Amino acid sequence: MLLQSLTRSIGWSLAFATLLIAVYAAAVFTRWGQVHLDVRGLGLPAASAALVPLAWLRTGIPVAIGVVAVVVTVFGLARRRWREVATCAVCTVAGIAACILLRDVVFVRPAYGAVDVVNSFPSVHVVTTLSLSIMVVRLWPVASTRRPVAAALVAATITEALVSVATFAHRASDTVGGVLLVGVFASAFARGLVPTPRQALHCTRLGGIIGGIAIVGGAVIAVAPFGVVQYAGFTIATAAAVGVMSAIVMRVASGERDEPARDRSRDLLNTPT
Repeated sequence: MLLQSLTRSIGWSLAFATLLIAVYAAAVFTRWGQVHLDVRGLGLPAASAALVPLAWLRTGIPVAIGVVAVVVTVFGLARRRWREVATCAVCTVAGIAACILLRDVVFVRPAYGAVDVVNSFPSVHVVTTLSLSIMVVRLWPVASTRRPVAAALVAATITEALVSVATFAHRASDTVGGVLLVGVFASAFARGLVPTPRQALHCTRLGGIIGGIAIVGGAVIAVAPFGVVQYAGFTIATAAAVGVMSAIVMRVASGERDEPARDRSRDLLNTPT
């Protein structure tokens, strides 16, 4: 059982790490990626009119979630959940530190004749937002409302990503990379009690289907020379990619204890007597 949990945890971390490197290679390290994915999507003009006045949300969202994280941490300590609190705190700090290290030291952004050659991949704001969100969900004191809280925090992560890109603070790939980096630490958040891919995708199946359609549709629109329509495609694709991956990361980090009741009842029915 221990070996199975360890193998599954390593598998999730390697999967997210592979996707992280793939996004970096495709969107940042190659000339095609910089021109067609990063530069064209930077600013998301289709969303800028609505989101630029809300630029304060870029800092406000992680700060607000951080305040909630402090509150639930106090509840956790009052209930003597020492190990859970320590795990969440260590994983959150480690994720942010890893993000800064990757952005400033490991990952580079080739010039390719562009003016802006400063690497911003992955986004520290997105990493902070999603890491704190996972901490809130893991320490949330009321089990019956944990899923609605998780859904609201995924929506907050999407908003954080769109505001960051619309206000020219980040490229779209930076936000997706931030989510994937948190995914690398998802198994550690769950202390190895991670779901199988089937269980994880079961909970996010509808969102995954909708997100997949939105990603494909947005990508198709994005490569078309239609001006505003093209940027609308980038907006849809960015929101969908961040949303779907955030939901999966949240599901993995929440652990097996959040397995759907329908699956548990089916297991009970199939148990020999």
